[in-house]
Amino acid sequence: MQTDNRLVEWAVNEAKMRYRGEVSLLLEHNTYCLEQDRGVRYVNTIISDTRPYIGLARTFIIDGIGYDFNQVSWESFERDAAGRGHYPCVLADGVVLYSKNEAELQRFLYLRAKFFAHLADPVYMYERGLEFLNSAMDIYKTMMFEDAPGRARVAAVGIAHHLAIAVACFNQTYNRDYRRVEDLRAMKHVPEGFDALYGKIVAAKSVGELRTMCHALISTTRDFFKANDRRAPKAKTPDYQYLADWYQECSYYFRRVYYFCEQGDAWQAFGQSGGLQTDLEDLAAEFGLPDMDILAHFDADDLPAFAEKVKKAENTIVAAIAAAGVALDAYADVAEFLEKNQP
Repeated sequence: MQTDNRLVEWAVNEAKMRYRGEVSLLLEHNTYCLEQDRGVRYVNTIISDTRPYIGLARTFIIDGIGYDFNQVSWESFERDAAGRGHYPCVLADGVVLYSKNEAELQRFLYLRAKFFAHLADPVYMYERGLEFLNSAMDIYKTMMFEDAPGRARVAAVGIAHHLAIAVACFNQTYNRDYRRVEDLRAMKHVPEGFDALYGKIVAAKSVGELRTMCHALISTTRDFFKANDRRAPKAKTPDYQYLADWYQECSYYFRRVYYFCEQGDAWQAFGQSGGLQTDLEDLAAEFGLPDMDILAHFDADDLPAFAEKVKKAENTIVAAIAAAGVALDAYADVAEFLEKNQP
């Protein structure tokens, strides 16, 4: 296949003459170009911050093939260099065709080096992967309210896209083309069943199937990240005075739960336990306390049993405070409080 360089030559000449001073860099990047169309070279990316769109940034069609001289800002490349971009392959693999001056070229090369330096940091890229995983979960929230098949498939594409980037981040690499399942298969660390679920999303016939498959794909990716957490555990000595202060502040929530259980008010008992459950989970992790999942045992038809489970959690906290030698600021009645807290 004979290579046609005329579009590249034209763009470089335009940058030098008509848009002199406005074009920082011209880049060529053909990852998304079909093999059969690579005989004609063209400018894939224009970096310019002078105004939103300069005349060189344009779209057109030649012989039935569409071309996009895409203009982007330096800010987008800063995002790519930080590992937060969706298409870092342009930064990583793009060929510089023209630069306004040496300083602009060095700025680009610095961002590229910064990107590869981040790729070499497993903890940093793990955290970037979590960000894309969280974005996929956000899209899924919206998908749950999409009943139109087309809109649901748009959401599914977005979910698959973000999860593919998340997996690439974990592998300390980037997708040359996130649509290529082959890129994922070539990676060393991939969530169990990811490839198969990816294919089932494509084959899904209904909105319900799409939701099920996307949920499964998110779940397997989430489990994978949880099981392979690369963040160093924070060395922290448990602060039992904090635990005592928390209990003194929140003990009334326990009292309210017991009251509503006694009254047979399942809704209030349930509602009062939500915030308490969140705190108990955090405390269990921080202080190594066992079985603090009270809502797992909630049964609206058996509130006394639920109250017993809550009481067990409360007793666990009180025992942990006492075992640490921390005294609760507690009094038998108001008279004792006043006696011991004289000005």
